[in-house]
Amino acid sequence: MTVATEEAGTLREEAAAELAEVHRRTAQLLRDQEKRQADEWDAAGREIAEREAETDRLVAELDARGKTARADSERLYAEAEEAARHRQEDAEDRGAGLLAQAEAEVERIERTTARILREHDAEREEVRTHMAHVRNSLAALTGKTPVPDEDDGTPGGGREAAAPEAAGPDAEDTLETQLPRAGGGAGA
Repeated sequence: MTVATEEAGTLREEAAAELAEVHRRTAQLLRDQEKRQADEWDAAGREIAEREAETDRLVAELDARGKTARADSERLYAEAEEAARHRQEDAEDRGAGLLAQAEAEVERIERTTARILREHDAEREEVRTHMAHVRNSLAALTGKTPVPDEDDGTPGGGREAAAPEAAGPDAEDTLETQLPRAGGGAGA
């Protein structure tokens, strides 16, 4: 049994050596795997940190852009409000100016109209006086009684007041209705 014991001892020693080698390789493999996992973990941590930093940078950039865009839109809105206010003021000023111009034009037209009416009244009075003179001259020449003017202011005056037999056949067509006014215009 000694050979068998020796053989068993040798096998045991070989098995122990092999077991030690397996333990050593397993331990090495475990260390390598832990190192690899630690490296991967560190790499993943660095990648996550880089991504977080990039995300933070993008968020900060977008926030800055948003603030700039908001400030620009508020500035543009304020400028638009100011421009609208100026346009409104300009429009009101222009409207007031146009209204003042129109009122001045109305006053000018009223003055001109009043002046023209005065001139026409004076001209009508002049023509009426001339016609009365012509009627009186014709009456004196024909021997008829002069027909008073409608507006001569005499009581009971006017053609209607004259007796039809005294007026004669010429009462319907007097010179006043046949002669044009001075200046080429039609009757008053």
